[in-house]
Amino acid sequence: MFEYILAENNLTDASTWHYTDFLLLKRIIEEKTKAVINERTLKRLADTLYTQTDENIPKTGTLNILAQCAGYADWYDYNIKTGTVHLNEKKGKIRDKIKISLKIKLLLLAIGLTITLFLVLIINRQVKPTINFSQIALINKYENFKTFPNTFYIKYSILPTMKDSVFLHIICDQCVYSDLVSIRKYLSPLDTMISVRLKEPGAYIAYMQWENINSDTIHLFCTSDNWLFSFYDNNNVSIYYQPVQPQNGIMLSSAGNLQLTNMPANQIQRKKSKFTFINKLPVLLDQCSIEFRLRKDSIEGVGCNLSKIIFYGKNNRIRLQFGDIRCSDQTKILVSDHHFQNINHNIPALRHDITQWTDVKITIKDKTFNLFLNGNLSHSAKYLHSLDSLCGITFWFIEGGAIDYIRCFNAKNSLVFSEEFNQ
Repeated sequence: MFEYILAENNLTDASTWHYTDFLLLKRIIEEKTKAVINERTLKRLADTLYTQTDENIPKTGTLNILAQCAGYADWYDYNIKTGTVHLNEKKGKIRDKIKISLKIKLLLLAIGLTITLFLVLIINRQVKPTINFSQIALINKYENFKTFPNTFYIKYSILPTMKDSVFLHIICDQCVYSDLVSIRKYLSPLDTMISVRLKEPGAYIAYMQWENINSDTIHLFCTSDNWLFSFYDNNNVSIYYQPVQPQNGIMLSSAGNLQLTNMPANQIQRKKSKFTFINKLPVLLDQCSIEFRLRKDSIEGVGCNLSKIIFYGKNNRIRLQFGDIRCSDQTKILVSDHHFQNINHNIPALRHDITQWTDVKITIKDKTFNLFLNGNLSHSAKYLHSLDSLCGITFWFIEGGAIDYIRCFNAKNSLVFSEEFNQ
């Protein structure tokens, strides 16, 4: 192509060229080839010219002239009198230093940003949001707030590292919410108090939970005469039982006095009050069934003592829960989807006169939840949202209580997990 362009423009004899001829050649080549004249193109063109011109014309000199045409004027000096172009070594070295210096600066900047990002990720993983327990308290009276009869004000302090992943769950028995928008409230570091108003002096808060996805979950479970403390993470479960004692731990009376103080470790008594099952082979919670058998408590008249069943999805988040199962003629079941839009139902279930073993089966299909007791359908509810994988099940027992086995089935009714327990 170069030979054709040279012949077409009468430029085959480079010894007769002037500087303007090189500029013309540069423009013609760029128009013909639609390409930028780079170093490789210059060398090819110089080779072509060298074979067609007088041998006395240095090949490097031709290349320098072509480089001038390609736009590298700062690197070369043009002699108007002789029409020659030669390399200015001083300018070239300065330009090389500038380019190398800029590359080094960009490389160092990239390395610095990478290290900074890596350190930020490590720090964020290690710093777990925590609740300052020394400043959490439940009191029935507080300054600068209007006090309603039978109202608890939950005063707490949240460290700034908690950000936006902390929620408070409160389940009440015989109580209403005055300042709570829903049963699950976001706790902002700017908030310091939530109020819960009880219907009557004998009512009590049944359950409280501080939830943080990236940290340990803290549960405070309350019955009318005691509190159960549970501090656990995804792998370890620890249960602490603290009976009501004046001047120590939790104190709850019909007058509405409730306090949380620091409990000495040697005064905490362990008691089996919760059983946790974690499924290592998750199944889809919107297309599965779970079977388990409750064991009647040996205490006369107490019944099964099962107080709560909680189903967990990914990241240990609550996806479905049944609360206030009292083993009475009328059992209140609390069903919550993963957006915590709550549905309350009163259904007959788990009577005092149950047999020694009570079979329970829960099926979830097409966003419909069904509860079977001893083979009979006791409850059915439609869900508003689909649920994710089932990763864990927690059974709460007030005092004692146990289950005999648990089985999980997938959408095709195939057994994916089965385990028996001897408690």
